Amino acid sequence: MSESKEVKDKRTAAAPKVAADAPHPPAPMKKIAEPTPKAAVTASQPLVPVEKIAEPAPVPAAIEEIAATAVPRPVRRSTQNASEQMLSTYRATLASFGDSQRAVANGVKAMALEVSGLTQAALTDAGDSAAAIIRARNLSDAVEVQFGFARRSIAALIAGSARLSEIGTQLAADAARPVVAPLCGSAQAD
Repeated sequence: MSESKEVKDKRTAAAPKVAADAPHPPAPMKKIAEPTPKAAVTASQPLVPVEKIAEPAPVPAAIEEIAATAVPRPVRRSTQNASEQMLSTYRATLASFGDSQRAVANGVKAMALEVSGLTQAALTDAGDSAAAIIRARNLSDAVEVQFGFARRSIAALIAGSARLSEIGTQLAADAARPVVAPLCGSAQAD
């Protein structure tokens, strides 16, 4: 133990002691050059002499005409105050949505009636075809009845889808009309 203590003492004695908290010496600062003085401008000295200010050039008539047409027209003020105007707009919006919902309900009702009619016609035709197949005397008569049923079913499907498409188009137009009409009317009024 004594040897290691002696070796340790020799090592610490040989090393220079530096304090951990010692501040580093400040780096030398460069001197900043002072700005050269310029002539000071005072409020009593104008920047441009008044005599040298030129009159503005006259505006050509074409530019005045363009400016007159480019300026928007003034908005007409309503005699209603803002709350009355907002309330009437709210009521009109609710009325238009009510009309739109009524048109949707009528259109859906028409579609339901059309689908119901198509279904009833298809079931009636299927029943008639089944009865005709039962009455068939041979296989060729049954095949002929089945082909006739297939042709009628496809024709009814095409006619029914065309009719449903017309009803759907009319439904969309009728539903949009109450909502869009006030917007088109206000755009035309301006």
